[in-house]
Amino acid sequence: MSSYSLEEAGLLPVALLKEYAYCPRYAYLQLRLGGDYVTPSMRAAGEAGLPELRPPAGWELLRNLYVRSRRLGLHGYADAVLRRGSLVRVVEVKALSDVSRRSLYGRLRHVLAQGVAYALLAEETLRATADSVLIVGSGRWVEVRVTPSLRSYVASLAQRMRRDLEAPKPPPRQASWKCGYCYYRRVCRQLG
Repeated sequence: MSSYSLEEAGLLPVALLKEYAYCPRYAYLQLRLGGDYVTPSMRAAGEAGLPELRPPAGWELLRNLYVRSRRLGLHGYADAVLRRGSLVRVVEVKALSDVSRRSLYGRLRHVLAQGVAYALLAEETLRATADSVLIVGSGRWVEVRVTPSLRSYVASLAQRMRRDLEAPKPPPRQASWKCGYCYYRRVCRQLG
């Protein structure tokens, strides 16, 4: 059975939201069937751990911070949160990914959704205002403002995810280049 649970205090993990943004059916199958799918790059990133982060002057660095939002129905551990007074910025580390602003609005949109979700959760948890997300990749980082449209996107994504995950049937299959790497590709094809 899956390590995720719809009953776990009514909250779903942000990691599942990231998977849902990547592929709704993958998230559905992950929730229903479980499975420990770790790619070589995921293993390498885990072994490398978080890079050394030095907060800018006047900012406090909170590492591996548990955050949650009842409003969004999500919870999880943010890699790092920068806090200064009533302002917060989330740091999402993807050490092996080549990040750029273009990639975050394209092939890595699921990573952007994850970072913004953590920012919204940090905002609610710390009773502060999230103004940006810093995505740290291999060799560089990108700062993205937490705009009203990104807030709306993540809230809508969380709502759709909950609806789709509670449904008796999986979301429609979306054949893509992503399918070649998918742990569930055989099961997904059988479901049609």
